[in-house]
Amino acid sequence: CINYANEALQQHFAQNMFKLEIIEYKREGIPFEDIEFPDNQESLDLITNGVFTILDDQCRIPNATDKRLASQLYKELTSNSKFSASLAHVSAGHFCITHFAGPVVYTTDNFVDKNLDQLPQDAAELLKSSSNPVMQFDLDTQLAAVSLTGSKSNDPSDLPTPP
Repeated sequence: CINYANEALQQHFAQNMFKLEIIEYKREGIPFEDIEFPDNQESLDLITNGVFTILDDQCRIPNATDKRLASQLYKELTSNSKFSASLAHVSAGHFCITHFAGPVVYTTDNFVDKNLDQLPQDAAELLKSSSNPVMQFDLDTQLAAVSLTGSKSNDPSDLPTPP
């Protein structure tokens, strides 16, 4: 996540310091020399639309594993110039992303478990046993319904109603 944040900050900096200034100079007719600067949008797209999407998809599969995640990343992302891995890397759960600052090797160890972001059992039991009717709904049932449909809604009327 820290590398993704750095990548996004670098892109924001490049966008605001270079791209928008060039547009402004052109609009105002100010002469300038073209400036070469790195555009890391491809790396950002790889992470957000590739790695994160595949990770979320894998987490929807029953009994998902980190090794299966590594295999799927390899299968779907090898054509991206910012992604690299060999079959040996994949079998060890490794892959590499070339960031603006250079290549970083990742291991998929615990990616799936961390991404599931499950509520601790104690907290779920506390909600079920609450004397407050708003908190008494069965969270496990509600979460299962959301994960089965794969849909998330921002509409408050779609929130579960307590019994």
